[in-house]
Amino acid sequence: MAARPQKNQVWEGLTWIIDLLPHSPNEALKALSAYFSANCQFLPDDILNAISDCGTMIRARYIDKLHPRQIFLDLSPIDFEKLVASLYQAMQYKISLTKRSYDGGVDIYAEKTAVASKEKLVIQCKNYTSTISVVEIRNLLGVVSHTKSTKGILVTSSEFSPAAIKLANENPRIELINHKDLSKLFNEHHGPYWIYKIENYIREI
Repeated sequence: MAARPQKNQVWEGLTWIIDLLPHSPNEALKALSAYFSANCQFLPDDILNAISDCGTMIRARYIDKLHPRQIFLDLSPIDFEKLVASLYQAMQYKISLTKRSYDGGVDIYAEKTAVASKEKLVIQCKNYTSTISVVEIRNLLGVVSHTKSTKGILVTSSEFSPAAIKLANENPRIELINHKDLSKLFNEHHGPYWIYKIENYIREI
């Protein structure tokens, strides 16, 4: 009896990205983007639309979900700094926290040293309920210049005044992250259930 010819192995498409959810939504989005880039010229419109819809659903369900600001406010200042440091560590930065006695206006240094992607960030953490004023942004600009950093980032559990936002928009070396942005960043890099693992993230820093 003649051997039956082997069938071509069936490509399972993108169903495997379900394994990345809910804990790694950012990696799932990267996989979708890579698949789209490699195959968009060969796929029919309905499949392209489906891939786009998948990305929208992943972002809406796992990344854009907001958590209560009180989660941050319940932390001590040092624990808030450590939690923020854990985020930048997950974003592939080498992080170091400054000493409490004299920090020179910097709570966290975050660096990348790879060729063509070197960065030196200075990060200030403000676990406040009051609005962050433009004065804080001017001070951060001075710190960025003094430390010769790539960028200064102010992370807060609060909001920024219109004047603070305006000044930051005029200075690309400044980035502002309020409590909503911070919640989304944690969702993106730690998954939407990071709120149940806060003690672990803090302990590991």
